[in-house]
Order: sequence, then structure tokens, then C-alpha cells
Amino acid sequence: MVLHPDELEQFSAFIVPLSRAALETEDLANTIVNELMETAVPPAKICFEIDDKTAVAKLNETADLINTLREFGCQFILAEFGAGQTNYEYLKELAVNFVCIQSSYIADGTQDSKDLAIAKSINELAHFMGKLTISKLPNVSGGLDLLREMKVDFVHDTSRATRLIVNSDG
Repeated sequence: MVLHPDELEQFSAFIVPLSRAALETEDLANTIVNELMETAVPPAKICFEIDDKTAVAKLNETADLINTLREFGCQFILAEFGAGQTNYEYLKELAVNFVCIQSSYIADGTQDSKDLAIAKSINELAHFMGKLTISKLPNVSGGLDLLREMKVDFVHDTSRATRLIVNSDG
């Protein structure tokens, strides 16, 4: 980003996955804040991705990290929501910007009404809590139409790692 500032405007955000090991790193928030302060990287262009299972396992640490880095303008995705826990109570504790619906619910939802119901409920819950939703583009016939019908906000085209499609019908 620093090397190509003129190209920044064409991207909404750059997704940076954080592993469980990264979250276990002592003083991670301060390390990231120091890096942001030492570079010309705009924090609003950085969107950290934490998967559901990791967030649940390290809930307090994850909430603290999110709250600290959001103050600097960073964004957060809770990835594969629904994979880590059947009780969604913890979603209230995490100030994430986006919730990524577990991809298997979407892919299987084109054929299975139970999976579709779960995907729809996650989408509705996230929207109710003021969060935007993302889903990976399922590699099944009718997958994109299903996401549009559900009004998922963004579709992640995994054939191109940096591509998020805005759901214009949503």
C-alpha cells in the first residue's frame, strides 16, 4: 500500500487474516498500532479477518483487539460465522464490521432447506445487529442468485482473492 498509494482508491479494503497463533501473540494490538503509525498505510483500508472458532476460543483477547484497532479506523470480518458455536450470544461482544456466513451453509443451502434456513437466520441476525454480511461465492449452480435473494451484502469471489462483489440487489 505504501509503495502504490495511487492505486489505493480502487480498493475498498485489504483483508488481513489473523490466525489463532497471531491472536496469542503478546501485545499484538500495540505492534499493529505502532506499524500503522510508522507507515502511510490508511487504517480504514485494512480489514482484519478472524475466523469464528478462533474468536470463540479467544473471546476476551479478540474483543480487546477489535475495540483497540477500531479506534484507529481498522475494520474486522468474523469469518465462517456459525462454524464455531451453536450459541451466537458472543456476537454481541465483538464489534466486527462484517460477518461472513459459513460457506457450507450457502453451498448446501441450494439443495437443503435446513442449511438454507440457517444461512438466512445468520444473515438476518447480523443485519439486525447492524453488521454487513459476506459470503464466499459457492461453486454451485444458482449460488449467486441465492445470495442475491437472501440480500447478502457482499459476495467474495474466491477465484480472485481481492474481489468482493457488492450485492446490488441487497
